[in-house]
Amino acid sequence: MPNQPETSIRGSGIPNEQRLWRVDWIVLAVVLMFVSASTLTWDWLWRRNQPYDIDESGYLAISLADFHAFIHGGLTGWVHQVEAPSNQSPLTTALATPLYLAFGDAPARPLVALVVPLLFTLITIAVTFALARRVGSRSMAWTATVLTASAPVVINYSRDYHFAAAATAVTMLALYCLVRTGGLLSWRWSLAFGFSLGLMPLARTMTVAYIPGLLLAAAVIVLVNRSKWKLRLFNAISAALVGSGTALIWLGVNGNGRLVWDYLTAYGYGSASAEYGTSHPLFSYAGWRTTIQSLGEFVYLPHLIFFLLGATAGLLAVIRLLAHSPRRGLQTVAHSPLLPSVLLVAVGLTALTSSANQGSAFSAPLVPPMCIVSACTLALVFRSAPKPVRRLPSIAAVVVAVIATVPSLPVAGPLSGTWRVVLPQLGPVAVSSGQGAVQQYEQSASAAGTHRVAGAKASGQQWVVANQYAAARLGAPYGNSAVIAFGFRHRLLNVNSVNLQRQITDSPPLPLMMVPRQSTGDTVAGYQGWLTTGEAARACLLVTASGDHDEFVPLVSGPNVEAAAGAVGFTRVATWPLPDGRQITEWQRSRTCPRPPGSP
Repeated sequence: MPNQPETSIRGSGIPNEQRLWRVDWIVLAVVLMFVSASTLTWDWLWRRNQPYDIDESGYLAISLADFHAFIHGGLTGWVHQVEAPSNQSPLTTALATPLYLAFGDAPARPLVALVVPLLFTLITIAVTFALARRVGSRSMAWTATVLTASAPVVINYSRDYHFAAAATAVTMLALYCLVRTGGLLSWRWSLAFGFSLGLMPLARTMTVAYIPGLLLAAAVIVLVNRSKWKLRLFNAISAALVGSGTALIWLGVNGNGRLVWDYLTAYGYGSASAEYGTSHPLFSYAGWRTTIQSLGEFVYLPHLIFFLLGATAGLLAVIRLLAHSPRRGLQTVAHSPLLPSVLLVAVGLTALTSSANQGSAFSAPLVPPMCIVSACTLALVFRSAPKPVRRLPSIAAVVVAVIATVPSLPVAGPLSGTWRVVLPQLGPVAVSSGQGAVQQYEQSASAAGTHRVAGAKASGQQWVVANQYAAARLGAPYGNSAVIAFGFRHRLLNVNSVNLQRQITDSPPLPLMMVPRQSTGDTVAGYQGWLTTGEAARACLLVTASGDHDEFVPLVSGPNVEAAAGAVGFTRVATWPLPDGRQITEWQRSRTCPRPPGSP
């Protein structure tokens, strides 16, 4: 904390700096209350009795499984369930349990669970301010905080039951703790840094890609500081040991580490990654353009421009330092409290560029440090300018925040759609949007989610009813003892969304599986293999769907699946409609079905 001047404001006896800190935290509390009120109102208006995307449905189902384990097995049962074999990080889903216990009547539990990402978002905003206040001026800290709180990816994923909010909060905590170590001189803050590092893969598995950036920052601190280097090294090793121990609480049991490794390599660099994008050489122009395009998809154009200007200003400042005095310039850069944030962003973006799969909000943990770095470097550019000009970065941040925040307020209106522009090289980029993550998810295949209107809410309610019907019908003949295969990949009715409805009513999940289109190919022979020797060889029931509206790509051909079903012994049982006009056909293969409950 900067030295506190001895003068007081109007004889209050409180030093100026201390008074400013008090005012800052009061204002920050108001900001956090505004964010909370906005998000809670949004959840009540636009998420209640509405569908969840396929990932949300899966995560909510895990959170309900954790809760049911606690109800039936107590704390021991809960721990066993949380540590059960999985490739999905446990932090967000496990933290829903106390909320369910306190507020969650059965139908309302998914809505209650949305408080978890909101709490992580509030932590992110508060830590961003605290960190920025330590590495820069007061005005720079507020610029970074306003940018972070208004970033579309931060707003949208505070309203989405997703791991992005937890990953962002925990990554920021690790970064903050590293800076608070004072160059790895504080043992307590070093341990807190290690603990936060260990929590990162428990918040979201892909954050392992960001740990090297923080470790590199710690290594630089040890290497460039000759004084008390043994203490710094000891604290760095202590942090590494605490981080490893924390991560192993989950990764080290029940094969979770192996499952995570296989999952990340397959979807990050293996055959499954091709479904999400095209791989490019790491240092190619095409690779970095793809990364910037993906970043723009989540932060939108005004924030993206601010980040690019900040990166340019920072790069020019470093070049100027090195040109003036290379050795002194390197020392200045190496000792800068901003360096950990820079290294986290640089190494993190490189990791994202190395994969064809840019993911869903994978870049979210990098956004707050980008806000801090951009605010600091742009403030540095204007620091010698006249006072009105020095305020330009802060004024620009407010303008960016207004453009991002006003459309996302929880009221329907003319700004509730998405405004895009087409840019050279980058293609279409959103300038602003009043849609949440789930509306954008729905809009990917349908125009129904273009605006937040009553018609879209009514349509969403129809999909909730459709999932409830499917959950009840598919579970009626055999309970949860018959394997059921989905021969289609619908965005709003799928294995995750159906099982979520089962678990909301405290029924056990059904053994459902979805056709792995990327490995079967869209051929009758490929689907026959899936139904006879593949994962669905034991399937008793099969459901297929007409058409391909609202399907994930690559698309599944319904006629091909039906031809394969008929060839391997399935017979038609029934049909029923979907809200989008498509027809579901239910098939049964009696020889693989268990005996119905109560039969002799």
